[in-house]
Amino acid sequence: LSAKRNARNGWIDCESIGKTGSTNGAATTWFVGSTPTLTTAIYVGRDDNKPMGKRLFASGTTFPIWANFYKSQTFHKKHFYQDPTLLPVAVNWVTGRPTADFADPDTIILLKNA
Repeated sequence: LSAKRNARNGWIDCESIGKTGSTNGAATTWFVGSTPTLTTAIYVGRDDNKPMGKRLFASGTTFPIWANFYKSQTFHKKHFYQDPTLLPVAVNWVTGRPTADFADPDTIILLKNA
């Protein structure tokens, strides 16, 4: 399929997740992304570790590379599988203790075995 037919509303034709990052000195950026069937990492940097610019962000360097590649792919599996025996548990990511206070910005949801 062409990227145009595979992309839906400007996005890839399945669920996806990802994480961006960069070094403090703007020498490198990276993006790791995944769909239910494919995971890739894109890394952009200089061999001499010199900064690539003051306003260097993964959203403008590595992520577009990843997105363009994924838009050209055909995905038969559209959704991530979640084991139904896993239960969500709210915890404070700083202390690791269970919490029920979702107003707390340090609350995250983890999955644990039933």
